[in-house]
Formats: sequence, structure tokens, C-alpha cells
Amino acid sequence: MGRASSVPRSIEKYSEQYQQTKLVKSEGNTKVVDYRVSALGQVNAFTMELTMDDAKKHVDLKTLESSLVDITGSYEITPAPDGKGTIVTYKAIQKDKANIPVPVSVQKTAIKESFDNLIAGVKKGIQAQGGAHRSGRRVAARRRVARRLACRQTGAVRRR
Repeated sequence: MGRASSVPRSIEKYSEQYQQTKLVKSEGNTKVVDYRVSALGQVNAFTMELTMDDAKKHVDLKTLESSLVDITGSYEITPAPDGKGTIVTYKAIQKDKANIPVPVSVQKTAIKESFDNLIAGVKKGIQAQGGAHRSGRRVAARRRVARRLACRQTGAVRRR
């Protein structure tokens, strides 16, 4: 998990949506990171705690500070059955703290796009750190999987 676990702390280098990240605290496998993220036309700030288990290739995450949402979840990285790719399983519960004056359908679309941007940024970060490059078809398949996961998380209906 080595390379993948370092990307969330430097995601602004690989994703336009993430404007700034700052490692606030590091104790063992637990990191506290400040993020500045552009979503729905606004820059939002939040602080997350990431607890990494490299042996299990698993990361638990939770929001420590945010005026908009509380997120509790995890992601796990596993090899694809064919051994030629990687599967990222992301599970999260998001609780809105603010009444956002945007239709729920727009919020769900923003969540899906944010997830797609995050996965694309993580992929770029891994590649920049010497990870394997994937073919265009494989990348498209991963994005479809990421969208399905995001839809399951939000209960949204997928567009085709």
C-alpha cells in the first residue's frame, strides 16, 4: 500500500479539485490532514484523520473538522483477480451539517464527480511515484467501477 497511502496527503499535486493539503500530525499509522477542496463552485476546508494498515492495505478515515459534512469510512486496495490491476473499495457515510441550497440531485452528481476526481488523482499519484501505467481501456473500466461505487454510496441512479 506504500505509494497509495501517501497520495491522500499530497493529492493536490495530482487533482485540480484538491487545492491544498497539509499534514498536520503524524503518529505511527495515523495521519491528520487539512484539505482545501473545490466543490459546487466553492472552496471547502476540512480536516481528516487517516489510519492506515499497510498489511491489510486498508485505510480508515473520519472527519475531525468541517462546517459542511462529517464523513466516516474506509478504503481498501486489493489486486484485481487477473493480477493486472488494482481494485479500490471505498465505503463511507456522509452526514450533511449545513443545509446546502442546491438540489439533492446536484449534490449527488458533485459527490460522484468528486469521487471520480479523487480516484483519477490517486492513480496519477501512484504513476508519478513509479507505479504501473494502465491502458486506456483499463482506466475507463476503473472509472465505471468508481462511478458504480459512488452511486451505491449515495443511492444515486447511474447515467449511461
